[in-house]
Amino acid sequence: MKKITTLILLGISLLLTAQNQVLVDSLNIIIKTSDNNENKYRSYEELFQHYISYDFGKALELAIESYDFALDDENEEMQISALHRLGNVKLYMGRYQQSIAYYFSALKKLDEYPNRYKEFALYNNIGINYDRIQQYDQALEYYFKALEILNSYNQTFKKEINKKNLHSQICNNIGNVYEVKNDNEKAIQYYQKGLESTDKNDNPVTMSQLLNNLGKIYRKTKAYKKSRSYLNQGLAIRLEIEDNTGIVKSYFNIAEYYLDINEVDSALLIIENTKPLIEQLQSLELNSIYHAGLHQINLAKGDYKLALEEFTTHKTFADSLVNKQSLMQISNMEAQQKIDELQKEYELRRQKTKFTNMLITISLLSIVIIAIFIITVITLQKKRIRTKKDVLEADLDYRNKEMATNVMYLVRKNELINNVAKRLLNLKENLKEENKTPINSIIYELQTEIDKEVWGEFEMRFQQVHKNFYDNLREAHPDLTPAEERLCAFLRLNMSSKEIAAINHQNAKSIEVARARLRKKLNLTGTDTNLISYLADF
Repeated sequence: MKKITTLILLGISLLLTAQNQVLVDSLNIIIKTSDNNENKYRSYEELFQHYISYDFGKALELAIESYDFALDDENEEMQISALHRLGNVKLYMGRYQQSIAYYFSALKKLDEYPNRYKEFALYNNIGINYDRIQQYDQALEYYFKALEILNSYNQTFKKEINKKNLHSQICNNIGNVYEVKNDNEKAIQYYQKGLESTDKNDNPVTMSQLLNNLGKIYRKTKAYKKSRSYLNQGLAIRLEIEDNTGIVKSYFNIAEYYLDINEVDSALLIIENTKPLIEQLQSLELNSIYHAGLHQINLAKGDYKLALEEFTTHKTFADSLVNKQSLMQISNMEAQQKIDELQKEYELRRQKTKFTNMLITISLLSIVIIAIFIITVITLQKKRIRTKKDVLEADLDYRNKEMATNVMYLVRKNELINNVAKRLLNLKENLKEENKTPINSIIYELQTEIDKEVWGEFEMRFQQVHKNFYDNLREAHPDLTPAEERLCAFLRLNMSSKEIAAINHQNAKSIEVARARLRKKLNLTGTDTNLISYLADF
């Protein structure tokens, strides 16, 4: 019966991961098209909160994008918020040193733009990071700093923030540290204080954490009935609010409970069923706990060889929590474009369905209402077309910039290879005769392949964005040379002579001469037609 209940709960958790795609679509459109920066900031925050519980890669991408936008807008307060979000996602991902660095950067900016709530939140989160890297005295120092701010403030920080809920969060964090220090009495004391301060409707996340922590500590003290009750209550809340990270941690704790009461098979079933969620979340911390759990289970089963393998894997992830500082790879642009296209198709289907339903209803009404409806539909269609056009133009501009950036990157790599070839030439004179031939071969391969790679990559990316450009250009001007066609492509991207010169290893004056010759060949000499505007029509 317990196994069936566990499977049902896991099934519910997977079903609850379905997202409100319409909300995501609308927020993305605001970010891409709105002229109101406050609306954009708000949309970044809502999207970040949407993704942070289940897709750390997307949340990190949004945090970086919002910080870059705040820098461009020179908005210090929004920069602080973006740095806070970057620290949060790094904390969730287990990149604790990076998280602390972002939080301290935000604190430094708060010197000029004081905000007591943000100061409180940053101290609290710094304490969490120190807690995770086992520097418990420093963790308590920052937790108590946050608690001091909270206790000295007689009003709520903001109208929508509940002081009691903040108090429960701090009590939960302090309880965590005392639990690690094996001071179970103080830990239970702070957990119970936190539970008294919070409410499920106001702060379900903290309440689920407190219930889960009480379940863990009562398990350690062998009060198993209390332990299972608290663990089940915490899991139920996390399933209800779709907190995937919390769901996985609850299952881990329930698995440990089963191990303690010698129900090893139940523990194994539960911990194995967390694997899909862990792979989705890409968390070093959860992977570490997962393999540590399998280590304990295999020890209990007497499979010492497999237990050792799981412990080794667990240790690898555990070491990475402190030492590994590399950024998670963000999804490549091609994959993101496909996702965006699917989202647009979904929105189009939704609009068509809505239109059909409205048409069926309106067909039963009077001619006047039908006429009003038609006018409304036409207006909406025009607005949608304008919005779609703006989004497509913004997307095209973004991909053009990305293309230019890629070319510059390849050119720099080209220059590096050239430098390597020159150094090989200098070294060749000091080598024996039998070694000079392979060195010459290497130098030749380096010098003959680099340009081909640069232009091959550029033309592939260019034709992906401007599919018919070369065909239309050649049809109108069949006598253009490959070099002139390439110059036309650069001008189609609205690149300056200086930028083109950097790519072609020429000076800007040579490019100006080439542009003049190109105007003549395109029959634009003596006219007022702008060369870039002319090429934009192809």
